[in-house]
Amino acid sequence: MRTDASSSSSSAAADGLARQTDRSDRSDRSDRSDRRAGTGFTRLPDWIRLVGLLLLLALPARAAPSLDQQLNPTSAVGLPPQLEGVGIFPRMGATVPKDVPLVDQNGKAVVFGDYIRGDKPVVLVFAYLTCPMLCPLVLNGTMEAMKGMPLVPGKDYRVVAVSFDPRDTPAGAKAKRAELLKGLGRPMGKGAWTFLTGKAADVKRLADAVGFKYRWLPKKKQFAHAAGIFVLTPQGKLSRVLTGIRFAPEQLQLALTDASRGTISSVVSKLLLFCFCYSPVKGKYVLAATRVMSAGGALTVLILGLYLGLHFWNERKRACRNALAGGASEG
Repeated sequence: MRTDASSSSSSAAADGLARQTDRSDRSDRSDRSDRRAGTGFTRLPDWIRLVGLLLLLALPARAAPSLDQQLNPTSAVGLPPQLEGVGIFPRMGATVPKDVPLVDQNGKAVVFGDYIRGDKPVVLVFAYLTCPMLCPLVLNGTMEAMKGMPLVPGKDYRVVAVSFDPRDTPAGAKAKRAELLKGLGRPMGKGAWTFLTGKAADVKRLADAVGFKYRWLPKKKQFAHAAGIFVLTPQGKLSRVLTGIRFAPEQLQLALTDASRGTISSVVSKLLLFCFCYSPVKGKYVLAATRVMSAGGALTVLILGLYLGLHFWNERKRACRNALAGGASEG
């Protein structure tokens, strides 16, 4: 009986070992198969891989959005017909027409060229007096930016607000101007902020020159338009466009400094212009990282050079003192 049990145990152990060996063989074969499958591409001839890569590169790339689409994101999607073409499409460097006939807040007939005198930059704001939303915000945003700048309106720059609603009158423009000047609450030079009205065709010619597109909506009895201000050089060329309804004082100051070609800039403004650059896509000034890094690198080299110079100078002085002390002791 003992012999039968022993032989039965030995047989079971042999069967278990055989099954374990079989499983191990199958696992090894599976691993080898996986490795062959994973290295299939690398085993292909070089010319086949090269053709595959060229085909991938030849796939049509998605075109980058234009500057107009980036400034006016809604222009890239479907819009109601009445809103098509509405937005800010900057014509940087374009010269505004100086012969556009207009009327100032006092009822005096003028032309736009009366405010382009070659002596200071101009902030051009398009806003109509009965606008229910954007125009008051843009005008107030301009006023707040003016309050926060050290530049003096009328002395360093002038602001011209032009209504694109032919129904607006000089009397309404005068009242709006008085309201904003009261909110500004700071000294100004003569002719610092002028409000102008005019005929539809004349104002449209001025707006088209800088890329400000708007449209009358008969059913709503109001205009569809975008929000932003335009900064002109003293010669009347479009220099910068700041979009939105709020304008940081330093942003407007940088734009005016750029437009004036540095004639009204201070040391601080020049330093800010070095560290910031104008982004037409964002409609504002952004930090120029490469310039800051270059300036930081130059400053680091300068400090290191000064440190090493002082170190060597001190070492030389110490050596000279030691030499003099040694000569005196020998004497």
